[in-house]
Amino acid sequence: MATSAGGLRLPASSAGALTTTASEAPTSEAPAAPAVGAASSAPVAHGRIKVDKIDNVMGSQAGAGSGDFHMYRGHRRTEMLRVERMDRAAAVDDLEEAHEARVAAKRKECEDRTARNAEKRRKKKAAKAKRDAVHAGTGGSAAFQDDGSFMEKARAQLAAAAAKKKKEGGDDAA
Repeated sequence: MATSAGGLRLPASSAGALTTTASEAPTSEAPAAPAVGAASSAPVAHGRIKVDKIDNVMGSQAGAGSGDFHMYRGHRRTEMLRVERMDRAAAVDDLEEAHEARVAAKRKECEDRTARNAEKRRKKKAAKAKRDAVHAGTGGSAAFQDDGSFMEKARAQLAAAAAKKKKEGGDDAA
């Protein structure tokens, strides 16, 4: 922290142009990576989150200056606001997650109901097609068309069955 002409203690970042001495030479340490889940509303400079540097040089209240309490109160207020923002964001995320789960459940229920109804329609259509085919004489259990030649075809079928039986009966005797 730097001291201004009026005796107030100011953070080093707001003290203006400070000269660097040999004892205060910058270290070669790499800056720490931003914490995972850091508040997105924090200012970002050069890909890094900007945070206020807090130097607590006193360590106790015995030697605190007149401006330290006000600085502490300001830092505490900003931290409390940051925590409150994080809590609100977490609550919003929870609400959105619950909403998405409800929407997904309703969508699945709707798709299942639609699939069941489509299956019912398909079965009903197949039954109607079979019923119509039987009625028209083109399929189903009716063996002959309804063109007036039923008796002739039935007699021919019976004669063919009798001949087949006679032939099979004759092979067994020989």
